[in-house]
Amino acid sequence: MSGTHFPPSLEDSLPRRRTTVTSRSESLRRTRKEPKGPSRLVSLAWASSFLFMLLASAVTATSAGLDERWAVALLVEIIFFAAVYITSWLVNDTAPRYESGTGTFVLTSLLMLVLQVAAVFTHAQLDSAGGIAWLCYLAATSALLSPKRLTLPSIAVVVTIAAVETMVVPAAGFLPLLGVTMTGILTLLARNRMDLEVQRGLDDQHRLALTRERERTQANADLHDALWQDLTSIVAHSDLACRLLEADQGPQARQHMEEVLSISRSAHDEIRRVVSATRTAIPDSELESARSLLSASGVRLDLIRLGDPTPGTAATMSARVIREACANAVAHSSPSHVQVTLRSDGVSVTNDGYSEPLRPHYDRASAGALAKIREKLGYRGSLTWGPDGDHWTVDLEVDE
Repeated sequence: MSGTHFPPSLEDSLPRRRTTVTSRSESLRRTRKEPKGPSRLVSLAWASSFLFMLLASAVTATSAGLDERWAVALLVEIIFFAAVYITSWLVNDTAPRYESGTGTFVLTSLLMLVLQVAAVFTHAQLDSAGGIAWLCYLAATSALLSPKRLTLPSIAVVVTIAAVETMVVPAAGFLPLLGVTMTGILTLLARNRMDLEVQRGLDDQHRLALTRERERTQANADLHDALWQDLTSIVAHSDLACRLLEADQGPQARQHMEEVLSISRSAHDEIRRVVSATRTAIPDSELESARSLLSASGVRLDLIRLGDPTPGTAATMSARVIREACANAVAHSSPSHVQVTLRSDGVSVTNDGYSEPLRPHYDRASAGALAKIREKLGYRGSLTWGPDGDHWTVDLEVDE
């Protein structure tokens, strides 16, 4: 009796399906846009071209004569204002997604505002109505260098200041106010376009992350199906071989046992391949997947590597904790960054998006996958989670 084999279509479907998914992932990776705004030097080159607008104030100062102390003061203000303006483009990111540079942006903006107000006063001492137009520079930096949540408020503040100064210095007319307003509108439109381009890059990354997750899920499903077929065939052949032996049909029974050996070796090789791939993927592949997921959501991942989790329980559990903690951070809050600290005995994952109203969501999420990880860990270590101020920390420690 001939041995039983898988249908050719089933044998061929597994590698072909994996090849199709992988090529889709590679295609997304090649076409992906990095979610970054223009470089600081490129932005500076563009912004510096508008410094010629300060020439009007320089002409006012030189026309008054350098022996006039207010003229000298105005020239000093022009120089310092230009220096701060240039510095602001060098120390602040253009169209930033994170709020880590908020302090730097606020500091440079305040310095520019102080110098601008001083310039309006100095112009008045020289019987000139200039200086209000300097707010155009503040409108541009407010639109292009501020964190997104501060963009509209900061532009509104600049336009309001321009309106107040126009009322204080009526001789200036409404042209400077109109210029400041138009600058704010145009640069805000430019900022929105930058944000859309960055969002497209993030969407590409998100699709890539989902594709990788589908790859992994499909690979697990394929392995399950293949092993189930193998085990079913082994049981069937073994049962038939036993019946043939009872009927004193040794040669036919031997054929079935040889088929059992062949199927067992194939299943053994498949398991070794998958286990080997899993071992090499823990926990670094989970860090890569987490970085893609977080980046697609506009969240920065900081990695502190104090050591590598010991192969075995520590590495496997660390990978699972990284996956679940990062997924929960994105799903149940809006953090600006997640910090992963790897140690030889485990891992710690902290995000800065926690607040007390979110506690029920975190508790429900932790009671799911993380609770199962803790249960599987058992007496071999500890897995804890909870708030620390506005941070939520998940910590795994495996007994060595």
